[in-house]
Amino acid sequence: MATVTSPAGYDRTARQNEAIYEYATFLLLKENNRSYFSNTIVAADSKETDWFTEFEIPTGNPIANATELSNGLWLRKFDNLLAIVNPTDSILNFTPVNTFYEIGGDKISTVSIPARSGKIYLNKPCIITKKALPNYIETNSATYELTIKNHTNQNIKNLIVSDKLLSGYNLIEATNGYQLIDSKINWNLADLSPLSSSTYKFKIGK
Repeated sequence: MATVTSPAGYDRTARQNEAIYEYATFLLLKENNRSYFSNTIVAADSKETDWFTEFEIPTGNPIANATELSNGLWLRKFDNLLAIVNPTDSILNFTPVNTFYEIGGDKISTVSIPARSGKIYLNKPCIITKKALPNYIETNSATYELTIKNHTNQNIKNLIVSDKLLSGYNLIEATNGYQLIDSKINWNLADLSPLSSSTYKFKIGK
């Protein structure tokens, strides 16, 4: 848990850099369902807590433990993102082997990571999140919402949004345009404009 109080003469840009450094460092150590990050800081003239886009990206599961590169950078890859931390007093370069995207931007090539800072990059331009919607009446059914969001500044084409139905359940209804193949529901999305999202719902029951 990382909790910070607001200094006088609050500088939001400086605070964002500090917050992402804290968050990326937290991700190096994060364990599934056993740790959480708290960003608690309020500007001197405001009652609102600062919130940054990096906090909204669902990490997915960690693919591996944190790794230290030969130049001193620390990396950890998740299903949806890459966390990078530079704990040194020098600017360090990072050249990715795989494709990563700047949040709100384009693919990255070689990037410079400032001293004592952190960066969050995306493994893919579009990320799908799933949530169950409240159901207060029917006990043998469930409704889910899938949202795909384009986190880059590029128009992304030919996307597929999909999910697998729970075993023993049948599809009752869904957003128009779906295909159901072997208990897997799919929607084809021709394109998704920069920083936009598209949402699909489906209901299952016994």
